[in-house]
Amino acid sequence: MVLPSRLRLEQFAQLSPQDRQSLLGAVSHTLELEPDCDLISQEERPTACYLVLEGMMCRYKSLQGGRRHIVGFHIVGDFCDLNGPVMGRMDHNVASLSPAKLAVIPTPALFRLLEQRPQIEHAFWKETIADAAIAREWIANVGGRSAYERIAHLLCEMGRRIEAAGLAQDGAFDWPIRHQDLAEAMALSSVHVSQVFQRLSNEGLVKGEEGRLRILDWPGLEAAGQFRSHYLFLAGTAVAEPLVP
Repeated sequence: MVLPSRLRLEQFAQLSPQDRQSLLGAVSHTLELEPDCDLISQEERPTACYLVLEGMMCRYKSLQGGRRHIVGFHIVGDFCDLNGPVMGRMDHNVASLSPAKLAVIPTPALFRLLEQRPQIEHAFWKETIADAAIAREWIANVGGRSAYERIAHLLCEMGRRIEAAGLAQDGAFDWPIRHQDLAEAMALSSVHVSQVFQRLSNEGLVKGEEGRLRILDWPGLEAAGQFRSHYLFLAGTAVAEPLVP
């Protein structure tokens, strides 16, 4: 097994080859999932955390009547459930959106890793803060923007994250997220999502390509979604230095 070439942690702290080797050494085994499989359930007490090696995952809250509300997407290089091992109980579910492969790090190994590798601990801390910023942006997106703006904004967010992970080529990337998934994330109907996608396509902003998505006009899509990437803390954007080393 090898780690992804670009870990999300490395957006927040420079990891040495020894840090990456220690992270790899904490992995006990890998796990493969089919699409639409729950990895962890709400209220569960997890015994490990998971690093996405292949595919895409989502986090969601279970609602009455078997409904769900997606509250986050995870791509290759992301840890998809760090809060569970730390807090002791999951407050949401984690599921696969596509065929996925994950590296499993048992909780004791995770805590040893954080004690022994300060840069990894620092990166985890910053990643947690960045995740909170994304959650706030999602609240603003769903609560304050039109359906057209919501979808455009989310496509910009995911596109920029996928680019930063080195998973895009010429603006195109794998896109296993279905219209129903977007509807569950953006508090819309799947019919409404389809209509918005058709409008974005007609305007020459995006193009669907059989399980892939291509951004044709980044400035236009960002304007449509009122998108600014600062809250993602990607490389090349301004990130405040910590008050303590």
